Amino acid sequence: MASSLARFRQVLKPPFPKDTRCTYREPTPDPGECFPVFTKDLYLSVFKPPIRDRHIDDDREMDHQELLKTLQHIGSGRMGKTVSAMKKDMTKYPAGQHKKPDFSDQVAVTKMAASRVDYVEAVRLAELFSMKHHDMSPMLCQVLLKFRSKMPYHIEHFYLVSECWPKGSSLCRRLEMVGSFTEKDARYYMMQIAHALMCLHKYKKIVRRLCLCNVLLNEHGFVKLSPYSLCDQNLDCGQACNMLARQCGDQFYASPEVVFGVDVQPAADWWSFGVILYELLSGKLPFSGRTLGDLGKAITENDLEVPGNLSGEAVALLRQLLHKDPRRRLGWGPHGSADVKAHPWFSGHVWEDVSDTTFPAPYKPMDDDKAMFPAKRSDKIGEVSEFKLKTKVKDNMKLRSSQCQRSNRL
Repeated sequence: MASSLARFRQVLKPPFPKDTRCTYREPTPDPGECFPVFTKDLYLSVFKPPIRDRHIDDDREMDHQELLKTLQHIGSGRMGKTVSAMKKDMTKYPAGQHKKPDFSDQVAVTKMAASRVDYVEAVRLAELFSMKHHDMSPMLCQVLLKFRSKMPYHIEHFYLVSECWPKGSSLCRRLEMVGSFTEKDARYYMMQIAHALMCLHKYKKIVRRLCLCNVLLNEHGFVKLSPYSLCDQNLDCGQACNMLARQCGDQFYASPEVVFGVDVQPAADWWSFGVILYELLSGKLPFSGRTLGDLGKAITENDLEVPGNLSGEAVALLRQLLHKDPRRRLGWGPHGSADVKAHPWFSGHVWEDVSDTTFPAPYKPMDDDKAMFPAKRSDKIGEVSEFKLKTKVKDNMKLRSSQCQRSNRL
């Protein structure tokens, strides 16, 4: 009976075609998980190689430093430290040939400790710069990859792999070089920052603590709002943003409602927008304090002191942006960002031309060697190693010649 039943089941099976090829389907990460485990499949799903070779252990957790080679430290902030890294070249070259490493193709890796950073804040930061829409602002830095890992020290961290511009700079460093901007140059940068904020507010996203240190400049001088900074932010100090001392913090740009910890609306970003505008025009912060308590008291209670060398439109814009009450602040209400665009200080400029990257910038970091990205010194790693090798060979030759001379003398 059992043999006849097995024979009947074998008859019911459909014939399997012999010429069928087994196609490999790459596993897709869970859409509900913001920080998946780092695997080779996850890495190759973003940075696609010329030829994809599938191995049996590509879906297992691995150390990200095997595929992302760390170059040097960039900066640190409230969320964590950021380093520049170079992607591993997956191209297969013939025997005896090797391509010279391209240090211009770099990425920024932000490392956030799970024990110190709130998971909700990490998710908010990742969602801000990882949105994929057809009308995204070109002034936003894109997060290419996000993952979590416990390797190599079995301590869980969250990682963000973002775009990087080795020949770029930051708006903070440019301000340190010139002291203060003219209204024409400040208007150019502020319109690009406003364009990025309007794009985020359109999709119901809030930055909450927009900081001058997070405003980068690419090699052509265009603004890039990024999740990392080129500064070392010390949250315990009461100093303003100073690239010479490399100590700054985003607490100087917090709005009164952020200080009080109440419900935050998009008007909080326009407060930070006003603080950046004030700093660009005057070269100093509108509110400061020796401690965090004094700083919070100054933000919530002190009156705004506007420099006397500004135009009337600039003074009016600063007073409307830095209003203590968010309901009376510029950018609040049914019109929202349309009120900011219609302000007289921006009159005579077409907002549609802001996203046009062909518009000339007042300053290009690629033409200034003093304002280069810190990773510029990485370009000479091969030259330095070659120089050390040559000097070592010369020293060995001198040592051998001296030994030969001694033996002849004896």
